[in-house]
Amino acid sequence: MCGIAGIFSKEKISLEKIKVMQESLKHRGPDNQSHIIDTDNNFALTNTRLSIIDLNNNSNQPMKSKKNGNIIVFNGEIYNYKNLRETLLQNKINLKTDGDTEAILEGYNLFGEKVLNYLNGMFAFVIWDNIKKRFFCARDRIGIKPFYYLKKSNLFVFSSEIQSIMNVFPEEKIIDKVSMLKSVKYGSIHQPDTIFKNVKCLEPGHFLYVNFNYELKKVKYWELNDYLSQDINFNSEQNYSDEIKNKIFSSIRIGTIADVDIGSFLSGGIDSSIITKISKNYSDKIKTFNISF
Repeated sequence: MCGIAGIFSKEKISLEKIKVMQESLKHRGPDNQSHIIDTDNNFALTNTRLSIIDLNNNSNQPMKSKKNGNIIVFNGEIYNYKNLRETLLQNKINLKTDGDTEAILEGYNLFGEKVLNYLNGMFAFVIWDNIKKRFFCARDRIGIKPFYYLKKSNLFVFSSEIQSIMNVFPEEKIIDKVSMLKSVKYGSIHQPDTIFKNVKCLEPGHFLYVNFNYELKKVKYWELNDYLSQDINFNSEQNYSDEIKNKIFSSIRIGTIADVDIGSFLSGGIDSSIITKISKNYSDKIKTFNISF
């Protein structure tokens, strides 16, 4: 659970502002907190890191590509990053780390926005495209990782948490009354809206570009219905059962890829018990936790 944040503005960005955002996300990433300010293009990026894959400091962020100056901040985990790394190596791309952050960055350098087709995982990331002078922001298919942003005529701010945006732009604490009513009626606020009028949430399965004129272009790159509409034929109930079992085992196997111990929350229900049981097949570094009220 890392934290990412950034400011892109026509006005000069103060070191204090990006440090305030960084500090407010420190609880998400206690292992490293770093930032970068680009005075030529007038943006700042920060990351607070919780180290899961490749504990080496070379995988700290913001990470800059030596090839073209593109910069990434990333929150999440790419389960199939080793496959992507192998593809990059086959394309004669030199890699300096063993992690998934660099795989996304160099994958973008090679494939552009189509790098999303190569990612199996949970993620929210932003890449500064130094060639096209624009930001590429993306969120995972189901929206496991959060991504909030504030967009105005001369300003674009993003973060893993709304609070870090409010800490540096308190004047934007304008309650959206429609969202407030939806929260009372439905118990939640429908994306992309948030409780604040000018703060939006990037929807699951979407990416967006922000250019030098602060124009925002949002694109939906993944649609669940495309998969639900596929014809699935099973010859028997046993075939159906076997396929579910294979999918569960496969999902849990890739989810246990880590260079640190794995934690499992035990609720006493079927789901958490199955996940913990199967995880033991792939890792002996599992610690279980239970929360009682």
